[in-house]
Amino acid sequence: MNLFTHVKVESRFLPPLVKELNGWQTRDVVEPSLETLKIENCRLIYEVYEYEEIHNAMFGGFIHPVGKQEIDLDYHGAMNFYTIDDKNEMVEMVARFNHGNLFWVKSRADVAQLRRNA
Repeated sequence: MNLFTHVKVESRFLPPLVKELNGWQTRDVVEPSLETLKIENCRLIYEVYEYEEIHNAMFGGFIHPVGKQEIDLDYHGAMNFYTIDDKNEMVEMVARFNHGNLFWVKSRADVAQLRRNA
């Protein structure tokens, strides 16, 4: 199974054509864990849940979330993230952070074009 990390992005940071899309994912920044990274207030926040194991004679064992921590990663670098649009096509974005602060969010194609023109 390929794990990923969920990404929540405030729509104000996304280009107009992708503002309404959901289901963003990444394999960057942290070890893929099915947890969530949020781009919120121009910062990259890692939501980490604490779980307890519950044993039940009828259903066996399972885990239940009991708490959540939000960790500001103070991230410096680029994070690729992606989703699928209503045409079933992949949409890829790049978020650039500079010493913890969001610098920009651009489509992967726009970033590639900037590199070619540099």
